Amino acid sequence: MKKVTPVFWISIAIAAVFVLWGIIAPENLGDQTGKIQAFLSAKFGWFYLLTVAIFLIFSVYLIFSPYGKLRLGQPNEKPEYNKITWFAMLFSAGMGIGLVFWGSAEPLAHFAS
Repeated sequence: MKKVTPVFWISIAIAAVFVLWGIIAPENLGDQTGKIQAFLSAKFGWFYLLTVAIFLIFSVYLIFSPYGKLRLGQPNEKPEYNKITWFAMLFSAGMGIGLVFWGSAEPLAHFAS
């Protein structure tokens, strides 16, 4: 069994502080996190959009460059799944996470309003 590192204990401590803060003073936590989100959106929204655009351009470059022909695995090994199967798996995963998220988020949003 692996030894538990200090990163684990620090993460647990930070999460516990936020959980306790939410239990003790939920309005205050909501106000503070709202202010932080508004600040980050106002000051760094451009950075987020620029980063997404750069990653998109880089991904398209990788697809159409010689790096797009590289295979993972042994040199003569064929892919285990064809492209249609990969598309089906990725599409299913995307739909699944959407259903899992909105399956609980939408009723809670209606309940809250």
